[in-house]
Amino acid sequence: MKKASGKHMKKAQPSPGVKHPDLKEIVFKNAWDNYLGGLSENDKKEVAHALLEKDTCEERLVGLFIFDKIPKMIYKHDIVRIEQLFKEGKLAGWGCSDGVSDYVFMHWVQGSIENTRYICEWRNSDCLWLQRASCVTFVNLAKYGDSSPNFPGFMKMLDQVCDRTIQNPERFAQLGTGWLLRNIGSVDKNQLFAFLERNIGFFSREGLSYAIEKLTPAERKKIKAMRKNVCEVKVEEDVDFEAEFAEIFSTKKRKQN
Repeated sequence: MKKASGKHMKKAQPSPGVKHPDLKEIVFKNAWDNYLGGLSENDKKEVAHALLEKDTCEERLVGLFIFDKIPKMIYKHDIVRIEQLFKEGKLAGWGCSDGVSDYVFMHWVQGSIENTRYICEWRNSDCLWLQRASCVTFVNLAKYGDSSPNFPGFMKMLDQVCDRTIQNPERFAQLGTGWLLRNIGSVDKNQLFAFLERNIGFFSREGLSYAIEKLTPAERKKIKAMRKNVCEVKVEEDVDFEAEFAEIFSTKKRKQN
């Protein structure tokens, strides 16, 4: 399995070893019933934000569970605060990106053109995990197309996100893009096909496999062949350029001598 480049991966985080189901159904439930649930809105969020800055996945998950309990209390300043953690490298990795996208960002964008536009802008971010979040935030919403809880023009906005993120060759950008495209295709296959036709040369094999997973075997075969042809043409063009460059360099050397 291909690994993400080292600059995007952090040392494995310490873990108390609590399994996810137990963490949510026992640890978090008890904490919510006996303490967290009785806090004010601001205090709940302060605890959640504080937990997101902790070192272990379990602590961060509890912070996300809190946000998931109070979806209508998530505001832009909360998003900006979490965004800064990603930019500073305090949150990193696909697990953090996907968890925050699912438990926080997805709640915030629902039904809001302005909020959706804000997250979509992360497609241009230099932070890989924010760029991935610009796709993953909408994975579970894409199945509704432009209908509620989304809005007219929603699918076009997702198309613009993917047009940018697919150009990033990093594995987790490719997979996040492919994951979103797969769900876009389940609603509007024509939109998926149009996207593949204009961007096929940017796909990694793994990213493309994600994007076309729900298509028929015949459709998948045809699209994979299209990518292969484009890649072969690109290789030939690269070889021709290298040969041309070598000839120019050789001519320059002869003149100097």
